[in-house]
Amino acid sequence: MTSNTSPNHQHPRVEVDLGRLVLIVQGGGGPYEIDLERCHDPAWLLHFLLHVSRKPWCDRTLAGEILAALDTACRSEFGREAAMVYCPSGRANQVDWDAAQTTPFVVA
Repeated sequence: MTSNTSPNHQHPRVEVDLGRLVLIVQGGGGPYEIDLERCHDPAWLLHFLLHVSRKPWCDRTLAGEILAALDTACRSEFGREAAMVYCPSGRANQVDWDAAQTTPFVVA
């Protein structure tokens, strides 16, 4: 399988690989991957963002690049910005990256 990558000047240290559905962060001792399929709702997305932001090699600039890369991925896959994919109007969505679809989050 070939990767569908998107270089972008807004996030030079974070590669968007839509073929594998990952964000590849260049930091620390090597690349660190954020699996977008595991970011299936706002809580998991926040978990991964906070996890990476606590790494000693992640500065504020890199954290901003990760957010910009996430926005690039959402615009490419869903046709809208990350905030509208994950929580339009403050309401949580379930996010299916494979199908490029969202559904309102329902608490059981």
